[in-house]
Amino acid sequence: MNKLDSKKIMNGLLLLTLLPLLFIDINAFHNWGDDFAQYLWQAADLVHAKNLNEQPMFDLQNIAPLNRGSGFSLMLSALYALFGLNMQAFLILISCTLVALALVLYRFYCRQLPFKSAHYLALILVLMIVYNRHVLFLKTEVLPVFPMMALLYLCLTIYHGQQSKRIWLLAICSGVLLSMANVAWVFYLSVFLMQVILFKNKPSKSLMLETLILLLVPLFVYTAIKSIVFKTLHTDDISWYQGVFSIQSFGTVLKGNLIYYKDVFFLSFDQDIWFVFNKGIKLLMLVLVSSGFYYKVKSKFRVEDLFFILYLMLLLVYPDNGSGIRFLMPLIPLILLYSAFGCRFILDRFTIQKHQWVLLLYACVLLSYSQNIKQNIHAYAQLSEGPYEKEAVASFNFIRDSTDQKSAVAFFKPWTIQLYADRAAMPISSKQTFEEIKTKMLLNGVNYILFSLKSSPPEIYNATAMQQTENDQSFRCVYQNQHFKLFCFKPAL
Repeated sequence: MNKLDSKKIMNGLLLLTLLPLLFIDINAFHNWGDDFAQYLWQAADLVHAKNLNEQPMFDLQNIAPLNRGSGFSLMLSALYALFGLNMQAFLILISCTLVALALVLYRFYCRQLPFKSAHYLALILVLMIVYNRHVLFLKTEVLPVFPMMALLYLCLTIYHGQQSKRIWLLAICSGVLLSMANVAWVFYLSVFLMQVILFKNKPSKSLMLETLILLLVPLFVYTAIKSIVFKTLHTDDISWYQGVFSIQSFGTVLKGNLIYYKDVFFLSFDQDIWFVFNKGIKLLMLVLVSSGFYYKVKSKFRVEDLFFILYLMLLLVYPDNGSGIRFLMPLIPLILLYSAFGCRFILDRFTIQKHQWVLLLYACVLLSYSQNIKQNIHAYAQLSEGPYEKEAVASFNFIRDSTDQKSAVAFFKPWTIQLYADRAAMPISSKQTFEEIKTKMLLNGVNYILFSLKSSPPEIYNATAMQQTENDQSFRCVYQNQHFKLFCFKPAL
């Protein structure tokens, strides 16, 4: 069999194994995560030709940047224009971007893996990523994780190609990448620093021109997309991230994140198999990744290694660490790549040339996924707690149909109110006291508050504040069902 036939067979096998992703967990509902609602709200307002910056906002800038993910919202707006708030349509799009990510990663791995039969191992590594139970869970959420990663690894693949011919494509893709998620600026910085290193080692006019293109064109593309979506070039996201970091709490955050992401790393390889094997796989991966990173960087330091270092540094100092594997996802393909280099390192030490053992190792890890995949597909297919359960839908419908259009509602997930109830919203939390909530409502002119009567999920439940609201004469219950209770707020003059 010649190389061309072998390549065709591998490409066909890859597509065949990725096909189920287009049908798994295409649900008609979503969980309570509020980020998805912000992206969809931005997409909806783009279709309706509204100016997002003229919409009333009440302290929403305290929970996340007001203007973010312009490229992702622009992508969603095309589906919203065709299907409205059809969650299945959006999840099909997310599934397609996961398949696109898999195809890009396969190409990336085939070029990077230090083995003769790299395409076999590349296929296994790709399947280890896309069929990981945590990745399958992310596939049930409308978030920019997969499109951002697909663009990221496409840019890394292009960067290692013939730059003189592909420099403009790389620059344009980098600009679109920046519009997907703010963490993409780490890649932008990595490319710039790598270009500086290359220029320092071998200065030339052509390299300087390439560097200028890679610096300026992405900024132009990013600015153009952001101005289309938000009708403005505000830098609210920059000021928001500046406010998140604190020098005083730096040590505490760093220590907490080291422990947290160590647990997330091990959890990403955790499977429902015999404890000894489960523990062994996780410890083996830690050894392989550590040794592989050393081996790869020592042999040749490349832009993906610089990105890995800078992104990991950012993760360790970023105060918000409650998103599980989501923030670590851009590094997962590199972690597996380093583990493969770790295998190469060990084989070289023991002068073992049987690369089939490496394939067998990763194939066994992949097979250990099977039980969890079945369980998770069944679990994710069930209607979970979220804005699509009938009591939540009834509450949002009442707010939209029975309150004044200029009304504002205090709720734990404000963007869901903005999206599904079409009312301005003010965020509250399960940890706030009644007096804090009441004061904020008074200052912002918010005249409704929605409480959950269920203790699950805990982030939308505040029993103490709800009980005090019921006893306060400024509040009057105007709607209630089994799960939610809506109060109208009319402060005494």
